[in-house]
Amino acid sequence: MTSTDAAIAVRALEADHAKRLLRSYHGEDKGDEGDGDEEDDEEERGVMTPEQVRKWGLKAKKWVNIDKETPAPMVEKLTGLSGAMSFKNQEKYALFMDYWKRKNP
Repeated sequence: MTSTDAAIAVRALEADHAKRLLRSYHGEDKGDEGDGDEEDDEEERGVMTPEQVRKWGLKAKKWVNIDKETPAPMVEKLTGLSGAMSFKNQEKYALFMDYWKRKNP
């Protein structure tokens, strides 16, 4: 469907022209026999470092004290398009809830 004032006509492409981007998280797909980079794997999964905890702790304080956020909108902000929170966002939410519970017992 094209608007009457469209500068360029648009048509649907056939399904065989569509690009598919696939991502594999399996080490064996890459021929990886285990290279001992468990720390890198942990970081990808979302385990926060102490610096990140401090950084997000300060942001969580700001969310509670200055922005006056409540838990429900924070869940919406930290939830991705898939409808589930990533592990890092779960940790951010836990920091937020810690400060929020201190202020709102």
